[in-house]
Amino acid sequence: MSSQSSREFSFNFKKRKLTSNSEQNDANVKSFSEISSNSQIFPNQILFHILEFLDSPFVISVIMRVSKQWLELAMNIPKSLTFVNKFNSAQVKMLSFECEFSLKNLTYLNISTHLLIFGTTIGTKGVEYLAASPYIQKLKVLNLQNQRIGFEGVKLLSQSENFQNLTELNLYGNEIHSDGIEHLAQSKYMQNLTLLDLSLNKIDEKGALYLAQSDHLGNLKTLYLHWNDIGSEGDEALRTSQKLKSLTSLKNWL
Repeated sequence: MSSQSSREFSFNFKKRKLTSNSEQNDANVKSFSEISSNSQIFPNQILFHILEFLDSPFVISVIMRVSKQWLELAMNIPKSLTFVNKFNSAQVKMLSFECEFSLKNLTYLNISTHLLIFGTTIGTKGVEYLAASPYIQKLKVLNLQNQRIGFEGVKLLSQSENFQNLTELNLYGNEIHSDGIEHLAQSKYMQNLTLLDLSLNKIDEKGALYLAQSDHLGNLKTLYLHWNDIGSEGDEALRTSQKLKSLTSLKNWL
């Protein structure tokens, strides 16, 4: 490839928005395959840094299909996936057990919704699939806002080593109740959490006490408990807890 064409490609190699059109994806694969055929253009180190700037869905659906070289490099890139208002338990099952390449280095997963209608939540079953997945082991940020996981869902989260590297967990609006908080507070897999959102979960004073007395939440820095009913005693227990030694921000709107 001439220096001019290389320059032209460099200007066009920008972050791309994944299209749902499979024909377009196939065309992209063909285009990138032609580029990769000359291995002198992209040494592995340079190619790796280029791929880091692409959206994870594009990397998964296109880049990983270009060549063995690109697949091996793409598998080592930390990945993030976001599915807002459009994911259910069946899709989580497919993601959890049939997408090894997609999940090997997944560090950020956002499965949240603002539309509480049928087909937009994963429920307890979806959490069960995530908890049992043989591939989700490096996850650091998990957003399950309004996913209706309930008591059983948070129990599954608390018992799965898949979530032992989590630093941020959003469980806003999941009807967990205080009994679910007990499992979360007693989980050894939650010890790396620095941010936890438990807003709108029907948590009372008992739930606040579970958190305040937890032996596993010592790294927690930010805790959201908006729109619960922990009362003044629950609030005080959290603010004066000797267990939550890193807690610097407690958000507790009524």
